[in-house]
Amino acid sequence: GYEETRALLDTWDKTTISSSLMGDGNVENPYQINSAADLAYFKENAQNMNGKFVKLMINVDMNQTNFMITTFEGTFDGQNHTIYNLRITTFVGGSSYEGAASGVGLFGHTHKNAVIKNVKIDGAVVSGNHYVGALVGYAYSSTIDSCAVSNAVVNVIINGATYTVEHEAGLFSGDDNTASYYFNPNVNTEITSV
Repeated sequence: GYEETRALLDTWDKTTISSSLMGDGNVENPYQINSAADLAYFKENAQNMNGKFVKLMINVDMNQTNFMITTFEGTFDGQNHTIYNLRITTFVGGSSYEGAASGVGLFGHTHKNAVIKNVKIDGAVVSGNHYVGALVGYAYSSTIDSCAVSNAVVNVIINGATYTVEHEAGLFSGDDNTASYYFNPNVNTEITSV
């Protein structure tokens, strides 16, 4: 129930970053994120974890922090844990598309058969110009499976005007002409907004 969920919650202090993660990154012994500080370590080192396996072991409250994993090319299993209070309201990485903030989300870009599964996001505010989503900004050759986003506000800023997008853009975005992601809406994948 609620009390059990709150007992498994770690709130980030906005500064502490772990020095390493448990595990070795293979499928039998994946890297383990056991705290908000571990998630911060993963953010700083995700580009060096290509082809690695990572599991979220606890619910994490990002404490309204501007937080984005710029690029990931491995397997991230949230194990149905929730990341709360994510904020990306200032551009903090990703690529440039005509000078705009492109690929903005918890995972800015996923590539090369990346798998993001069993992740829940609750209470996100994400802003960018191009390819913006609460979970993944730009999914290219990626699998997004059994993920949920609730209470998300996704702002797409075009020529100085802000458009608040709900529903489809709340989870992820990609380019249908080049992306080959797998999105399975029948396996507890849902998008809700307020």
